[in-house]
Amino acid sequence: MCDALQDKQQAGPAARAGERGSALIIATLVSVILSLLGISYMMMAQTENVIAENERNASMALYVAESGARLAINWFNDPTSTGYLVPTTGQVDRTLRVYDHDNNTGTARVLAVASDTTKPIYKDSAVTTSTPFDRPYRSALGDTFLGVETGTDPDPSFATKGPDIVVGASHLTTINNALFPNFPNPALRARIARIEIYSPPMLSLGGTLTRMGVATIKVTGGVFIYPGTANERQIATRIVKAVVNEIPVPGPVGPLQSCSELSYTGDFKIHWGAGSSKAAATLPGSSAANFDLKVNSGMPYNPNDPFTYWNDGTNNLMTWAAHANVNNVSPGIDDPWFKFIAGGALITSQVTNTLPQPLPYTWPPAAGALESDHSNMFQNTVISCPTFEY
Repeated sequence: MCDALQDKQQAGPAARAGERGSALIIATLVSVILSLLGISYMMMAQTENVIAENERNASMALYVAESGARLAINWFNDPTSTGYLVPTTGQVDRTLRVYDHDNNTGTARVLAVASDTTKPIYKDSAVTTSTPFDRPYRSALGDTFLGVETGTDPDPSFATKGPDIVVGASHLTTINNALFPNFPNPALRARIARIEIYSPPMLSLGGTLTRMGVATIKVTGGVFIYPGTANERQIATRIVKAVVNEIPVPGPVGPLQSCSELSYTGDFKIHWGAGSSKAAATLPGSSAANFDLKVNSGMPYNPNDPFTYWNDGTNNLMTWAAHANVNNVSPGIDDPWFKFIAGGALITSQVTNTLPQPLPYTWPPAAGALESDHSNMFQNTVISCPTFEY
């Protein structure tokens, strides 16, 4: 028995010797697993960071392109030298124009030729002397946007041609330096890469092709890394198109406007907006009842101020409306949008003073006061009149 016990004691250390190093293997395996997890998370974070940068760059390119489109629209609004960054004829390329010169969709489009009155370039000096964005007439070949988007003509020789106008590189540089100087930083530059202007969309209405507007503006915005160096490359591009439907000239600010004196009587009434005259205005109303009938009442206005509603510091439109509702003041107002502004005097039997607001509002409104309130009438007040450039 003693020999057997001795054998067991000798076998114990030998058995444990076979287990040495297992903890190291387990620790190494856990470290590898954790390292792989860490690397995968780092790669995910790097991917998310790249996605975020791409989204940022794409958004910058889109905003730059939208800014360029808005700028070009303003060239149509003010095509003269007073407009902001309006290019001259020498700052645009008009040699790329491809269009239907004979108004026949059955024939191929042609490339414009300078000084050729049968297929002129846009604003050809042989046809017109006006500036590039001035008066794009719909009937004259030289004064109408008829070109197509770059590369959309089936003729492969026109792959790089099409628009009536492409803004030149030097003027694009001027625009970018004015609008986006070193944006967002000198090593990453967002800028307008191209502006081209051509025909508006054409739709067939009753079998006839109809121009749906005046022109199409196409602006390409981009983001460039290492700008101005040999390593410059574009890392984001967005394109914005806008259709100029009509030439927005300043128009009347209300339903009836006179740039001189104004006189209206009889049963005529102005509705839904501001009536105005730059000089004196003769209004209907031989009596108070007749005046109330033919000159609409509206919301109460502040003393001598045709642009803010009545507020005496304690009561305002809310208390006015609540009072009218609780007291069932009847009849109500005629037209909540109506007011009248005259640069001269209001000539009517109900106006007997020269105050800017000759019939001021009083609180609280009595029965029938809403119908007879004419605090929306102003006289001897400065008012401008639109100027039409065309």
